[in-house]
Amino acid sequence: MRILYYSPHPHLNLASPSGYGTHMREMIAAFRELGHDVLPLIMGGTTLDDESKDIPRPSLMKRIIKGMTPKIFWESLKDLRLLSFDQQAKAALRREIERFKPDFIYERANYAQVSGVEVASERGIFHVLEVNAPYVAERQHLQGKSLYLAKAKALEKQQLTRTSKVIVVSGPLREYYTLRHGIPKNRFLVMPNCVNPDSVRPLEEVTRSIREKYQLEGKWVVGFVGSVQPWHGVDILIRAFAEFGQHQPEARLLIVGDGWDVPNLKELSRQMGLAERVIFTGNVPFREVFSYMEIMDVTVLAKTAWYCSPVKIFEYGAMSRPVIAMDTESVREVMVDQQDGLLIPAKPESLSQALDKLAENQEFAEKLAVNFHQKVMKEFVWTHNAKRVIALTQK
Repeated sequence: MRILYYSPHPHLNLASPSGYGTHMREMIAAFRELGHDVLPLIMGGTTLDDESKDIPRPSLMKRIIKGMTPKIFWESLKDLRLLSFDQQAKAALRREIERFKPDFIYERANYAQVSGVEVASERGIFHVLEVNAPYVAERQHLQGKSLYLAKAKALEKQQLTRTSKVIVVSGPLREYYTLRHGIPKNRFLVMPNCVNPDSVRPLEEVTRSIREKYQLEGKWVVGFVGSVQPWHGVDILIRAFAEFGQHQPEARLLIVGDGWDVPNLKELSRQMGLAERVIFTGNVPFREVFSYMEIMDVTVLAKTAWYCSPVKIFEYGAMSRPVIAMDTESVREVMVDQQDGLLIPAKPESLSQALDKLAENQEFAEKLAVNFHQKVMKEFVWTHNAKRVIALTQK
């Protein structure tokens, strides 16, 4: 089949090392592995100048100007630009449809963007909408109010009702949209995130150089991989590690990734006397991520949103690392507490106790790692998801 993979957002880049970038790349690769012809139309671009560069932060002048202006003004301006860009994306999508003539469009949905469902509807093309978050609510929670929120909510309903089928990454997200917009459950397919077994290949030389660079030989390493943002709870992890580390002097905390919260977290580590024991790597090339995981004795997802299906837990599992994760309904859909990992509240004391449990019982930690690895390899592989999407289009 000919599949047009569409991402209309101007800032989501296919080459990004973040979770969304991994998701896009792996779905495209999975469709291709099954023998389908895929055309990616990624409005945010497909390459980065430097995939391991630090995340740019606003200049002092920009921060001063923004500080003197009501926040709702900037947020509304951003929304206006996004709505305008969606019209440009619509034109690009029409051109590619004429050229490529896809059998169906697979779209990674985003906030306030309806170009995909509108063009698919006008051309009579089967359209699959992949929804990863409650976009309007998430945008308001993370960035604040906008004059366009009411319009965005209306566009959200348009996205969900005009597409041929909606894919959501968790059951709670399906329940949310069913209640919010009155959409029948049978319009949704719950499809958690996955991993690509072929990409889970630590590089021996890279692993060795990481150990040497950060002096981790003989250390018990607690690890986190992902974007370092407030909603990932890295502050909870640092506070838990401070308590855990009081009786584990050889333990180290390895934080792999970058984000806006890094300066605050480095200061927190310094204040807690952990500056020499907490390691911030910054962004690393995706091909090296699993070499960092290879070093970790335990992996952590300290916090996640109620609706998320975090890619990182599947990557941890694929690497046969013991997992400690926040206990949410979405996580429980794929992990069983005390069987596949330890599921805990997002509290430093709970995480510290979980770290103690795994550090003191290596046999139990290994059992958890083996169990979840087997489950991930059997049930949570990207090609399985791609097959489910293809099946949707053939009913």
